[in-house]
Amino acid sequence: MKPKKDSIVIYRSFYKAAKVLSDQEELELYRGIFEFGLNHKEIEMGPIPAAMFQLIKPQLEANYKKWLNGLKGGRPNQSQNQKITREEPKDNQDETKDEPNVNVNDNVNVNENVFITLELNDGSQFPFSNDDLVKYRDLYQSVDVAQEFRKMSGWLDSNPKRRKTKNGIKSFVTNWLSKEQDKGGRKLVAKYEEKFRREQLKAGTGALKEVAR
Repeated sequence: MKPKKDSIVIYRSFYKAAKVLSDQEELELYRGIFEFGLNHKEIEMGPIPAAMFQLIKPQLEANYKKWLNGLKGGRPNQSQNQKITREEPKDNQDETKDEPNVNVNDNVNVNENVFITLELNDGSQFPFSNDDLVKYRDLYQSVDVAQEFRKMSGWLDSNPKRRKTKNGIKSFVTNWLSKEQDKGGRKLVAKYEEKFRREQLKAGTGALKEVAR
């Protein structure tokens, strides 16, 4: 019977990536983490949780390989290692190169500040950090910037032929948020115009009542 993995390690970077998602997206991401970490299987997720999962997957993969290596009994003792080196030096060198943890933790540390990634026309992912989110919120204060980024991700996922290049993705984001800012400004103007109209109507009605008296 094939052994089953009983536990996984959850890093703070996973938590930071998940907490900016909606409740449904967060649940999908955690299910994906547990399914891959315990059973080494990927499940279907929405575009945003799936993008987040791709940043987390290398660490889960490295931990799974460590667990598999542990099932094999770990590293051989010194006399066995010397014998392998003497009789099959090339194979021993290959085994040395197969060590799993090649800068995986460094990659996760770099990615833990990523808020979201947008897919480019070449299939790669362009990251936007939490710092970028703060900057865009300051620039477009009448816009729900986090939600608009999720809309962009969904739009790019549904329109693969209209995805942007690495040099053009930031212009795409700026244009998108500018349009939403303009919509918000027009709504604000309309709101105050309606308020002014009602006040004028109320004042005119009051004047007519005075004349009637």
